[in-house]
Amino acid sequence: MSRNAHALAHNRLHSVPHAYRALYKTIPGNGLNLANQIYGHVANLQDVLIAPAQDPPVGTVPPNFSRNFAMYARADIIRLIIFYNDDFGIVVGDTLQISIDKFHKFLTTY
Repeated sequence: MSRNAHALAHNRLHSVPHAYRALYKTIPGNGLNLANQIYGHVANLQDVLIAPAQDPPVGTVPPNFSRNFAMYARADIIRLIIFYNDDFGIVVGDTLQISIDKFHKFLTTY
């Protein structure tokens, strides 16, 4: 069973997101283009929309992954999009709560 399969099984068993485990990155590269498509028009987020010095390696988890989803801001979602190179189904106009809900879904159904 792959590491992500273990993490998904764990996450599905827990109804409280603060018990979720991060999934391992599976898509090479970074998701800066995805993040820009969703949030590029939001002026106060421009300082977050930057490419990492090096693309995060496949098989790693986000550094400092926080399970405290209630404290997430759009900047946290953007960092995760850039890290995973995945938009989690988030589209322009989604509220922060909808974006967090879509990230929860990613962590349980990837």
